[in-house]
Amino acid sequence: MSSHSVLVQATAALLAAFAGAAATTAAGLDGALARESLAGVGIYGAFADFVGAVVASGIIAGLVALWQRANKQQPAEASAAEVPSSDDEPQQSGPLWQYCGGVCGAIYVSCAVLGSPLGGFSVLFAAAVAGQLVVGAILDCFFAVGGAQSRIDTWKIGALAVTVLGAILSAVGALLSDDGTITAANAAIGAVLGLVAGTAVALQTVANTRLAERLNSSATVTFFSISLGFVITLIVCIIVTFATEGGAAATVEQIDASRSSPALWLGGIGSVCAVSAGATLPPFVGVAGFSVALVAGQLATSLGLDAGGVLGGSGSVDAWRIVGAVIVFVGAACAQTSNPFAGNAAASGVQSDPKRDGGIPGHDVIDFAPASDSSDIVLASASSPASGKNQGPVAAEP
Repeated sequence: MSSHSVLVQATAALLAAFAGAAATTAAGLDGALARESLAGVGIYGAFADFVGAVVASGIIAGLVALWQRANKQQPAEASAAEVPSSDDEPQQSGPLWQYCGGVCGAIYVSCAVLGSPLGGFSVLFAAAVAGQLVVGAILDCFFAVGGAQSRIDTWKIGALAVTVLGAILSAVGALLSDDGTITAANAAIGAVLGLVAGTAVALQTVANTRLAERLNSSATVTFFSISLGFVITLIVCIIVTFATEGGAAATVEQIDASRSSPALWLGGIGSVCAVSAGATLPPFVGVAGFSVALVAGQLATSLGLDAGGVLGGSGSVDAWRIVGAVIVFVGAACAQTSNPFAGNAAASGVQSDPKRDGGIPGHDVIDFAPASDSSDIVLASASSPASGKNQGPVAAEP
């Protein structure tokens, strides 16, 4: 592998870690904004996140559309053989669940904002990573996201068990903290919200990826998903506002944007950074490398926010939570790798789905076998390997 390839992969890994840090920081910004300026109502902070995310993702989707239009070649004369087939056109219809990625996004952001002040960021995101990996592994057995269908072997089961153990240790560490600021109930609720948030991310990954396969545009799906989350959180905010004691007027009187720093309104940008990274970086560093770097950024940032006591962090980090975060990271890394003690065929952990790989002409599938000169994941067309077509991977909203 050339030094240039190593540099590209290292840069992509660092950007993935930054994306994980951005997603974690966004939850802290949203929570702090809600406490300082939005009447202390956590769902208002989640809504503010989606406001910024809709604007940012809309701009990105517009720029991508303009770039694609500017680079689209339209020859004056085209033979019948050059006319695109119907298989290349975006498939506009599909199951309703594929359009529900925004629902999962709203659940994730809301759980992150509400859960971080309870058990601390380290407990929340350790549980979120564990939930995401466990549910994601189960979904991979039924939904061949990207064309690759995985199976769960003893190696992956052990790795997932390690991540769950790490999340439990983080919760125990928060409970046993010397300052006594975290109660058993808060630690348990924070861990449960983290598990729900991680589950939502895993479900959203499947929904958004399948939808993007139909629309052939990850930017469009990202904007649609975030817009749906915006609508859902808006509806919840309206319900909460009128259900609050004193009514809507009393709640609105407590909202004062001038009481908070303008930086607290940037949570939505952090969320979009995470989504954009997931849509662009895996081809450079691989899906496994991206996932591990993302988890590293999430866990390191969550420990830092708790240690510094900023953005609603607990203000303390003990050995339990540090060890728990390390164990979660080790489990996540092992879950993304093959069993080193098994043979090559058994270690791959990937099965081809003939219904998707061979049944859809021109459909891009993921081949986890390394190329001759690179360890990156190879994207190849099932019907025409030499066609050079590449839809690219699609990531879910964080």
